Amino acid sequence: LRDRDGFRRKALAWALFAVSFLLAAVPYLWDSLSHGALGRRESEVAVTQLIQREGSLRPFFSNLAAASGMFNRRGDDNSQSNFENRRMLDDLTGILFLLGLFQAVRGWRHPARFLGLWGLAAFSLPSVPSINRAHAGRMLGTTPFVAFLGGMLLCDLWEKWGRGTRRLRGGMVLLAL
Repeated sequence: LRDRDGFRRKALAWALFAVSFLLAAVPYLWDSLSHGALGRRESEVAVTQLIQREGSLRPFFSNLAAASGMFNRRGDDNSQSNFENRRMLDDLTGILFLLGLFQAVRGWRHPARFLGLWGLAAFSLPSVPSINRAHAGRMLGTTPFVAFLGGMLLCDLWEKWGRGTRRLRGGMVLLAL
């Protein structure tokens, strides 16, 4: 989008892509609008039913808290996808992830940080709007972004503190290991 001339040269291709996408999506959109739901299983698995029943957003925020706690606090009760009640990250990795997450939120305009945040948000979608509590099977897609945010913090520390001495860089490598 930054190259306006290149975008104008490919405007016909973009227009054809948009039209083909809309034509392919029309049957699904028509079905969703006629039934008042996104799909057949929405009423069975979506948190929207609980929200309507209770008349508050508390079930959604409860799911959001459970999904965020999967990494550092408490895992799921389902022993098929994880050890029972075992969190997904160890202490050091959890701290690196949290610090990297706060750093990414603070500097969200940086392309890499933006990618980390939105990847984490997008791959949390199977878990957060679900009726069931968050579990490792649904949160598995967030793993690369969790590692990315924690690693990005280490890379930034390497650049800022590693300019001085070799000992400091060696200490950072040992800390990371």
